[in-house]
Amino acid sequence: MDPQQQSHAARTSAEAAKLTSAAHAARAAGHFQEAVDLQQEALRRELTAHDPCSPTIAARHHQLGLACHEARQLEAAGRALETALRIRERQRGGAEDVVRVREALARLREAEGRFGEARRVRVEEEGAMGCSYLVPGHWCAAVPNSRLAPSATQPSIAASGVVMRTGISGTGCFAELTESRSAVA
Repeated sequence: MDPQQQSHAARTSAEAAKLTSAAHAARAAGHFQEAVDLQQEALRRELTAHDPCSPTIAARHHQLGLACHEARQLEAAGRALETALRIRERQRGGAEDVVRVREALARLREAEGRFGEARRVRVEEEGAMGCSYLVPGHWCAAVPNSRLAPSATQPSIAASGVVMRTGISGTGCFAELTESRSAVA
């Protein structure tokens, strides 16, 4: 990273940290949708400055998943936590981070009434889930020039008129930021 990119990344991380702090305060006050919105914005900003498979992005997905869980947006929480887990597992290190994300995902599965899956998430060995989790708009490096279409069960996250699409394939991580149709119309 050149000095200008480092400066941009540092500024972006500082802005995202402020948003995350505000999100924690909103969660503590019971303003769960506000917390989700703030975490989405923090993730959106970090994606402009960091590799989508970086620990920073994994942490943002984790925080977004927690906020969505508290807001009872269970599908969105699952997508965010699964993405955080995939990134953390690929990093080959930070076992404590993997355990924290796994535990958050297991608690989510319990809230959904999926107790067997919660148990599987807790005891599963690192990397056992592979790269089967695919996000709408995800670029699949295994199939050149391909793109998954959004599905009804996995809508992309929209924040401030920007649709964020991230994911992991067998060979890498990807992020895409585009304007949503509703923001353009």
